[in-house]
Amino acid sequence: MQEPIQKVIGRKIREAREVAGKTQKEIGDLLGYSAMGVSHFENGARELKFSDIEKLAKYFQRDLSFFLASASDITFFRAKPTDDPGVAKSLKEFDSLVDSLG
Repeated sequence: MQEPIQKVIGRKIREAREVAGKTQKEIGDLLGYSAMGVSHFENGARELKFSDIEKLAKYFQRDLSFFLASASDITFFRAKPTDDPGVAKSLKEFDSLVDSLG
């Protein structure tokens, strides 16, 4: 079974944070979330906005590809656009990025 994208991204965030010697609180302060919020992202329990992934890539001096596995390796999580406007916006931004790369 393939791993959901939020779990892949969360694992990569944790990896980058630990390599850099940063705490969840420091990453939360950077993104405007609590340490608990960062923990939820790292565990794949919450979905991160694409703009936050971009901030993390710049902060950790990593390519976006580090955080985003190829589509063949992951199963995309899809919420109905009416569920959460923030999620819908993030999905639209992500889809635009994928379209521009392919």
